Amino acid sequence: MFGNEEFGNQRTFAQASQGVHDPRIESILQTIEVEPASDMPALTQIAHLSSSRLSHLFKREVGRSLHSYLADRRLEKAARLLQRTDTPVKEVSYIVGYRHSPSFVRAFRKKFGCTPNDLRNRVMTSVQLER
Repeated sequence: MFGNEEFGNQRTFAQASQGVHDPRIESILQTIEVEPASDMPALTQIAHLSSSRLSHLFKREVGRSLHSYLADRRLEKAARLLQRTDTPVKEVSYIVGYRHSPSFVRAFRKKFGCTPNDLRNRVMTSVQLER
């Protein structure tokens, strides 16, 4: 199922930014793309908006909630790190912005249908089979 395919949707940023007219939201999208561990206080400072106003504008411009978009980008970055590095799962969870690795594992399993370790093991098995 996983093989060497790229886990996560690489077009998410491009799709999300299509039709965005507000430069503050474009800036937020770019920030999340570069640093998915960004939190709401940091994003509100970048946009110079309150968290409620930012959330409202983001939903209007992108078509989905900021929280949902940010969670997806974090998990997609985590999946790429798990596929490409041997960084421990706990550290990957911190890198992408989760404070508690059990929460990360739960969210990862919900999104991808497997645990982070399962993904890594499947990728490693696939690489070994190709040799």
